[in-house]
Amino acid sequence: MKDLFNRKKHTFFLLHILCWGIVFCGPFFPPNNISSSESSFAIKYFVKMGMVFCFFYLNYFVLIDKFLFNKKFSKFIVSNLLLITLFATLTQIFFKLFDSCRQSVEYISLDFGILLQNFIPFLTALAFVLCAKLLLKWLHTEREKNKISNLKSECELKNLRNQLNPHFLINSLNSIYALICLSQKQAQQALISLSNLLRYTLSVNNCESVPLRNEIAFLKDYIDLMRLRQRKDVIINTRFEVSEMTSFNIAPMLHINLIENAFKHGVSPDKQSRIDICIKETDNGITSTISNTFFPQKSNETKEGGVGLDLLLKRLEAQYKDKYEYNVYIKDGFYTVTLDIILQ
Repeated sequence: MKDLFNRKKHTFFLLHILCWGIVFCGPFFPPNNISSSESSFAIKYFVKMGMVFCFFYLNYFVLIDKFLFNKKFSKFIVSNLLLITLFATLTQIFFKLFDSCRQSVEYISLDFGILLQNFIPFLTALAFVLCAKLLLKWLHTEREKNKISNLKSECELKNLRNQLNPHFLINSLNSIYALICLSQKQAQQALISLSNLLRYTLSVNNCESVPLRNEIAFLKDYIDLMRLRQRKDVIINTRFEVSEMTSFNIAPMLHINLIENAFKHGVSPDKQSRIDICIKETDNGITSTISNTFFPQKSNETKEGGVGLDLLLKRLEAQYKDKYEYNVYIKDGFYTVTLDIILQ
């Protein structure tokens, strides 16, 4: 970031030199093309441009920042009128002195008409410096807005992660609570599995991304944990086609809500139930299909699953905008969610 700032600073400095170099070389460009006998024109031109140069940078470094950007408009206008009058007068005095020395004139008088003509280059310089400073001010404002926007997005993303972790923990504890009544040994094994899962969630809490293979291992452990509380007639099919050597990284805990909801809403206490989970690696990312038997919710049932999915969609939008496709459909008695993410 520092190197980028230095490069921009040097580029801006060189741009100033280039522009003023062109201005000061004015006498040597057509239609002027001065010769040695017309050197007096060049001297006068250089003096006038030197005055304009001083006026330009007085505004650039002092007056605009001190008065205009602090909304002291009257002071800005008065100070510039005084400066223009001063520089225009000094310019005319120099010209008169220069001509008097060359022509041996003893008496010097100021011409009000010529004085007003000398205002023109200073007013032009004022217009240019105002445009330059206002443009820089706008660019700086936009840069600060982008910084604030990025910071806000990062904060929102961290908040979303913090909301996801308790949601996962509550569902997992509910599963173990139900298992305690069936088998204390299995409940103890489930607690060990849960501790491993929580250790993973803590390790990735501040990570932007994790290796895809680590995330898949986490999902497998979670599914094994959830199997323990299911009846034997609940069919759970899983298929993970992700290479152990995969180089893809993914935002942590994106799929956990989808799998949680499949177990939460796809298993009936008295009807045959089935869950199919398929996550495959593709050439440029992963594609996921999670299906469960569809049991319509009653109006008084909890909406926790909906909250979790809302958070998931917010995370996808924040981290994979225009790089994911999320679809939900119900067909042949199955509720199916598909999620494709480009990870390249």
